[in-house]
Amino acid sequence: MTSSHFWDQKSLSRTSVPTLQELLRCCDEDLLVRVIIDEHAVLVDGPPSAKRRCAMQKRLGKTLVTMRTLSLKKKAGRSRVMLPEETFVLQGHTGLIKRCLSASLVSLDKNVLKTCVNSMAANANAQAEVTVAGCSPPSFAFPDGEEWPVRLEYTLDPWEKTLASRVWLAGTRCSRERYLVLASAVWEMTFFGFEYERVAARQAQKRAQKLLGVNEANTVSEKADQADVGGCDLAQRYGLACPDPFESEYRICLAERVEELNRQARADFRLRYNDLVRKLANDQKNGG
Repeated sequence: MTSSHFWDQKSLSRTSVPTLQELLRCCDEDLLVRVIIDEHAVLVDGPPSAKRRCAMQKRLGKTLVTMRTLSLKKKAGRSRVMLPEETFVLQGHTGLIKRCLSASLVSLDKNVLKTCVNSMAANANAQAEVTVAGCSPPSFAFPDGEEWPVRLEYTLDPWEKTLASRVWLAGTRCSRERYLVLASAVWEMTFFGFEYERVAARQAQKRAQKLLGVNEANTVSEKADQADVGGCDLAQRYGLACPDPFESEYRICLAERVEELNRQARADFRLRYNDLVRKLANDQKNGG
């Protein structure tokens, strides 16, 4: 998975873009399990003991076997693609900026793809006239906006549907970063557990509750959040803290920097999505 030759192609068909299941089948399972534990599981229960880590490895191994062998809902994956997305978070207690790399699922919009193909054809037909006239060629403008393309939730989706999604890992990414994306996808899919039958049952229950407009009160997590708040933060919450300009100015600068990093990350995400659409459109234009 260290080679980037596939991701550098100028055009490719939609079916040639690998599915999540295909990547889970060919990746190194030990590395993937290690990244899942080190990047996600530790945030829930802290660093595991050697015995607990071994148990987690076995459990995740069984989960990955299930994911690699499930029969997919292939039609569901035709119009969806998963891409890496960076986000930056300012950790309040330490003042450190944490970088996260997750797997975001978006719709592969047929209308955008069709418009892009038509635009390429128009550009090709008008190229001679453009050269003579000395003006810029017509170009296709992708939809703009911070939240475009729209991210799709897949926590409640059946595994067969999510695993059929195409995955685009282009860009100057190292092997570990690509494993981070796969780990993020697996972790999101196992939100309700690691056993297929249990997850399917919990997902069905949640989907039914969502349709009925039922929301469960999450009092346990709220109490946990309150327990984690330090005395200084509680004083700030209740308006009892004495402002320290030396620190507050620093925090404001950090917050502004984090916002700028996230703005750049969102722009990069849109560019990578646009690049994929152009490659697919180029293949269609050439009769692929």
